[in-house]
Amino acid sequence: MKLTHNRWMSKASLAFAAFAALGLSAKSEAALVFKFDNVIYGDTPSGSSPWAMLTIDDYAPNKVSFTLSHTGSGSPKQYISSLLLNSELLPKKMKMIESSPIITGFNYGSNSYSAPFGNRFDIKVSFGTSSKHNGYYQLNPGESVSWIFEGKNLTADHFLSTTKSGWYNMIYVEGIPEDCYYGFSKVTGDYCQPPTEQPVPEPASLAALGFGAAALLRRRRAKKA
Repeated sequence: MKLTHNRWMSKASLAFAAFAALGLSAKSEAALVFKFDNVIYGDTPSGSSPWAMLTIDDYAPNKVSFTLSHTGSGSPKQYISSLLLNSELLPKKMKMIESSPIITGFNYGSNSYSAPFGNRFDIKVSFGTSSKHNGYYQLNPGESVSWIFEGKNLTADHFLSTTKSGWYNMIYVEGIPEDCYYGFSKVTGDYCQPPTEQPVPEPASLAALGFGAAALLRRRRAKKA
């Protein structure tokens, strides 16, 4: 029986689907991004939300990078004084490297840092609170600060751990205008889900696909002969 062009294309398509399905992998290498727009205690910061953004990414084996940006557009005296984090993994010897003068402290311990409504966090990063030198050592609106955590087997995904209320992290905002009741705010971050990436064939699948297509082509030629 003669193998027509259309039937050959149909079989080739089926072969493509079969071989590709063997090695498709949905890559998830996007950085973790959190936007801070949930006031859980205190006054609402001035300006529009989100009042901060946090990006967490794998920097190198055992190293995770962080960038916290103060995106609030309100009072210029409104600053972020601390960040609380959760981590599924707490290495015995975790350290902060490549930090900034704005960072004044870094401490960690399982459930060591309290938060409203009985929640607890594992890591605390403190920032400057002094208004000297025009707040040079504060994390003020429009500014960002970056650092790296280093610890055995530490990855960015470990920081998707949550408290009992489902909070990933929390910032403490101070310097809120004096006409407010508390003068500070505790704001939690929402995880921004990355867009779903299209599956990408792995090299082994591509090789198998090539062999399958070549076999079909030889069969087609044999049928014609």
